[in-house]
Amino acid sequence: MEHLSLLYSNNIWQSVLDKLESKHKDNATTAFLEAFHFLGIENSYVLLSAPDSFRMTWIDSNYKDLVNAVIQEIDPSLLGYQIQVKKSKKTLEIPKLDPQNLISLKKKSTSVSEIETLYPHYSFDNLVLGPHNLDAYKASLALMEDHEDMRVLYVHGKTGLGKTHLLQSILRSLLEKQPQKRSLYRSAGQFIEDYTARYKVKYPDNKILTQKFSDVYETVDVLIIDDIELLENKQKTQETFSLLIEKLLMNGKSVVLSADKALSELVGFSEKMIHILGRGFSAELKTFDYEGKLEFAKRNLSTLIEKSDEGKEILNWIASTMHSNVREFEGFLKHLQARAELLNKKLCLNFLQTLGEPIKLTNQELNIPCILNVVSSYFSVQASDICSQKQSKKISSPRQIAMYLCRELTSETLKNIGDFFERDYSTVISSIKKVNNKLNSCVEFQHQMNELRGLLTQ
Repeated sequence: MEHLSLLYSNNIWQSVLDKLESKHKDNATTAFLEAFHFLGIENSYVLLSAPDSFRMTWIDSNYKDLVNAVIQEIDPSLLGYQIQVKKSKKTLEIPKLDPQNLISLKKKSTSVSEIETLYPHYSFDNLVLGPHNLDAYKASLALMEDHEDMRVLYVHGKTGLGKTHLLQSILRSLLEKQPQKRSLYRSAGQFIEDYTARYKVKYPDNKILTQKFSDVYETVDVLIIDDIELLENKQKTQETFSLLIEKLLMNGKSVVLSADKALSELVGFSEKMIHILGRGFSAELKTFDYEGKLEFAKRNLSTLIEKSDEGKEILNWIASTMHSNVREFEGFLKHLQARAELLNKKLCLNFLQTLGEPIKLTNQELNIPCILNVVSSYFSVQASDICSQKQSKKISSPRQIAMYLCRELTSETLKNIGDFFERDYSTVISSIKKVNNKLNSCVEFQHQMNELRGLLTQ
């Protein structure tokens, strides 16, 4: 079988579902089809996995012509779909809607370190402030101080400028300083999963999930949703989301949202949704400027340059490079450290100048397939195994490392990384956290990661 994730950056089955939802406005149809999992492309057919033989028969009897027509509309070279029944001994389970970071008044002992969705290094303490993010930072503080005029904060900016860092910093600060509040952080992708979970099970389980959905989302004091552009053209989900925000605001609660576009640039959103979001404060995260890069480099390279006579010149040289993306700039600094370690060189001006100027890592030069190939070769495993469902340590560890490096060295979103590796958003977050923990505790692993960075960015 030819694995689609090695050829396409997006899941074509998700494109089919999105198009059906936008065309037919039929939640029942979309919810039924969402139970099928995309496996790849085989002999010009979209290969799907069905939870059971009943659903396989039902889709062929009721939706075959419709689904095949949409597949060919998206990609005329494809002939349609084929299905295989998923082999599993497990019975259908009710999806767990209760997020680990929903802080209950009865569970004040929950610590920040226990929350899987939080990156350990995302906090206000290590947020580099500058003209690029100062408005958003001040608005975040006002919201946490319960200013009446700051109930909705809409943060927008291109990928890699620090939206997730800011939102998770808000959550971390609330958990540490205002634990009496119920604070919830979810990506828009997770919200969609929670919303549609109710339609994937039969009565009475759907009633239980509906109640859980209300218990989780309608009882929070601060709701934080990342990447709401994922709600584009999902009208039913938007309607529920809009009602949820209105209810929270009526009860004096707060909402923080992020997107990759300004409100005026959002497409596929209802007027009601735009109107509700427009009530709040909109803060743009701008391009990472020289001053921001200089401060960032001071913090991250302090131990390497503090004893150097050329410290100031080194910092100026680094801050003058062409990076305008926070995430890429962070990856660039780690690249410098890795090259210095591999070549056994000190971080001095002469060494930096031998690397060429300006230095810029772009998505065209470094992408997810490139990282996958380097990691698979380094660990002597098949790239297809890393993207498979295999869970042996020999496979899972390189998979976690590959996802970590994709997040660090490219501007890809967590969703895109997860789609490529056939994993969901939460798995990518968990993998990044595991790699971070190992980096903080194992020197040998640090050297190994530096070798990989050197191979990727040489």
